[in-house]
Amino acid sequence: MGSIPTEPKEIDISVALKACDLPGVNQHVKRIAVLNDNITLGDDAARLSMLASARSLVHALETPRETMIKHCWAQPAAFAALTYAVDSGLFTSMAQHDGPHKVTDLAATLGHDPALLGRIMRHLGAMQYIVETGPDEYKATNFSRALTITIMGAGYPCVAGACMEALAKFHEFAKKTNYREPHDVFNSPLQYGYKTKLDCFSHFAANSPYDMQFAQHMGAYRQGRPSWMDDGFYPVQERLLDGFDSSKNEVLLVDVGGSFGHDIDEFRRKHPKAPGRLVVQDLPSVIDQIDKLDGEIERMGHDFFNEQPIKGARAYYMHSVLHDWPDAKCEEILARTTAAMRPGYSKLLVNENCIPDTGADWQNTGQDIMMLTLVSSKERTRAEWKVLLERSGLRIVQIFDVGNGVESLIEYANINYNNSIKKCDASKGGSVKVDNNKGDHEEGSKNKDNRDKKDRDENNKKDKTEHEENNKDKTNKNKCSANTDHKRQLLDNKDDNKDDNKKNNDDDGKTEDNNKCNNKDFNKDYNTDDSKDNNDNGDRKGEVNDYGRRKLLLILMMGQQ
Repeated sequence: MGSIPTEPKEIDISVALKACDLPGVNQHVKRIAVLNDNITLGDDAARLSMLASARSLVHALETPRETMIKHCWAQPAAFAALTYAVDSGLFTSMAQHDGPHKVTDLAATLGHDPALLGRIMRHLGAMQYIVETGPDEYKATNFSRALTITIMGAGYPCVAGACMEALAKFHEFAKKTNYREPHDVFNSPLQYGYKTKLDCFSHFAANSPYDMQFAQHMGAYRQGRPSWMDDGFYPVQERLLDGFDSSKNEVLLVDVGGSFGHDIDEFRRKHPKAPGRLVVQDLPSVIDQIDKLDGEIERMGHDFFNEQPIKGARAYYMHSVLHDWPDAKCEEILARTTAAMRPGYSKLLVNENCIPDTGADWQNTGQDIMMLTLVSSKERTRAEWKVLLERSGLRIVQIFDVGNGVESLIEYANINYNNSIKKCDASKGGSVKVDNNKGDHEEGSKNKDNRDKKDRDENNKKDKTEHEENNKDKTNKNKCSANTDHKRQLLDNKDDNKDDNKKNNDDDGKTEDNNKCNNKDFNKDYNTDDSKDNNDNGDRKGEVNDYGRRKLLLILMMGQQ
């Protein structure tokens, strides 16, 4: 095993004072020029390519020292100034008219110290978030105007107040835990940074208004993102409707953990002639809150850690469900779905970020680090999705994608009914085979007709056996689930959170000693009572309650849309 050398190689300081890649500048400039000549209004792919080239040009021109100062001084200061501008109403005041604004006039309107306000606006101008038009005079930009929209601006105070300590102290947490990937929602950089025993979503709820701001921020995240239901993304007719058994009153699509049913309602609107039943599932406390959903969509209270009550649906759909959970919990969720699927007919559709093996997009990697530090989870790579689902008896049929930074739709089938893994770039209208096993896989009625009875019986027997084993292994968990069902309700979460937060405040005097603790002490001090025990019951009890709190935030989010 390697180790850091006791006398590492010294790098000459001159490296820090020269452009990072001066020879590459010409190449980036030429590429931008070519893209500029060919870009058209509405060509988002060309715009994104030019933007990536512009970023590469900046990196090539900057010296390491300039980049370091930007990271350590300019960008943290800009984030603080932007949060100030959003939280104080500065940007809202500037958006009232398009002309220049004097600092003294804005200070009088807002009731701020003009000296303080002038310094904040000076840095915002230097960073080009607003435009300097004269001495102590500034004009709004489209960016600053956009941040006056509630969902667009809400992320700044939320991240600054409820997330930043987890990021700032991540290096300390990593060192104290021997640089191991965290997998416990109650023992993450967030608990370490904020000296709390609360999970992430309880932490938000206990520190209002961060819960509402987080929900609003997630509303902004969804804006302008392509939907898999749009033409050119996922071939709904070919992959779902063809081969659907419409002879009976069958279920076409089950939206598992679907909150208020926005996704499945979008499917109904975009595919109004699709046959079969549509069902949205979520915790009963969430389903009971739905008041704006088409009557044709069935509502079902269901906890996805329990047995899936709908058997043999054409497709089970999960949108941003699995990224909230570490692998072990994902396997529990998936086991319930797999047991309900009809081999050779049912599909699992996972709508999540699917990070490519190379050339990852900064939006995905940034979100991955946020998941790491806040909830000990992750945005998964293509390889990780493959491994995770195969452990649950599923295999990738095809990955549908329209470009980096956009959530993919991953289609899964029972493992013995799928013999190829493909990556489909819908923006190019084609498929690229990633891996190949023996034989060719065909979907829908072809697959069903060609399959002989022997294989079908063997797989049904296997599914039944696996289901029985899962039920046997999880007996204690199901008992725990029944005994703590009231804890999954959302009504008492706020009071519980406040009590926990008060208890944490009483422990503030121990902060200095806690900072000096070793890895063993760290785990002892920052684990909650629910997660102290390593038995499944204690672990599940806390995490299921965490899921309920996540749904509370989704309720808040949907209320803003």
